[in-house]
Amino acid sequence: MLLGDCIMDEQFVSIGKAAKMLGMSIDGLRKWEREGRLIPVRTVTNHRRYRVADLRALMHEDAPDVAKDTRCLLYARGSTTKQQDAGNLDGQLGRLTAFATEQRWTVVAALTDVASGLNEKRRGLHRLLDL
Repeated sequence: MLLGDCIMDEQFVSIGKAAKMLGMSIDGLRKWEREGRLIPVRTVTNHRRYRVADLRALMHEDAPDVAKDTRCLLYARGSTTKQQDAGNLDGQLGRLTAFATEQRWTVVAALTDVASGLNEKRRGLHRLLDL
């Protein structure tokens, strides 16, 4: 559905504002569009615009939110202490944490290892598997 620029008012917001309202990423909104969960209207220049009423309905759904009850463990691994010193593990954990936050999961623990991927004696991985 196309939406003329002259009709634009506060009933519609850009994808960035919609993402902020819902507390999620722009890519998450694009995924919802592909899945048919939230369909935007398009401007003449093909920009997405979201109905504020649709966003509010999503924010106040009465259905139980399974994502809020989902708990997860994060695991990051680097092959060498040099990678650890360079901040690779922190970067991995940062990306994992951002993803968990976007999914609205509760992070229970974050475990790391400095060991080869072929090494079967990774303490962090064994601790994770024993939980």
